Amino acid sequence: MSSETSGKETVKYEVDPDGDLLLVVSDNQTTSHILVSSKVLCLVSPAFRAMLTGPFKESLDLKNKQGNEPAKQELPDDEPNGMLLLCSLLHFSQHDHLPQPIPSNVLLSFATVADKYGCTPSLRYVAQPLLASVDISTLASRYEMLQASYLLDIPSAFERFSKAVVLGEGRKVWLIEEMSCLPTRVPGI
Repeated sequence: MSSETSGKETVKYEVDPDGDLLLVVSDNQTTSHILVSSKVLCLVSPAFRAMLTGPFKESLDLKNKQGNEPAKQELPDDEPNGMLLLCSLLHFSQHDHLPQPIPSNVLLSFATVADKYGCTPSLRYVAQPLLASVDISTLASRYEMLQASYLLDIPSAFERFSKAVVLGEGRKVWLIEEMSCLPTRVPGI
């Protein structure tokens, strides 16, 4: 569901229909309201745990919320699609509202917020298939995936995207490991 206020489109997502926390994430064009479970976020993220259970305003808002209305948490420095993907994966929810395959810039935003909130250990393995399916035909997408694989601490993906950046081969880099005629080591190094 979406509406428009002050020139920005407002989009609402129910990652957890029974959620108790509404994350408000904005960029230049869109404000996303993402309904989530604060318990799920606290389980996997030390940053969310501190924010939502410590002596902060956010924690007090959550504890003192009235009725069925979720507490609101503004996240002005985060990118909406990256946060939406993060929350969808943490809640084991569908992420069909994002384009498929997920673009490299969204995966980089996702990796950035996962790193920022300390969620990478919980997401490392579920992120690997997403990184493997991304189109890296442009130099920008290769650099974005190199950064994302570093932030998510996935060494095998980092190695592949490093090769893609250096060789400039796009998707063809995945086949290099299968070419037995290439040496695996350079003598003297």
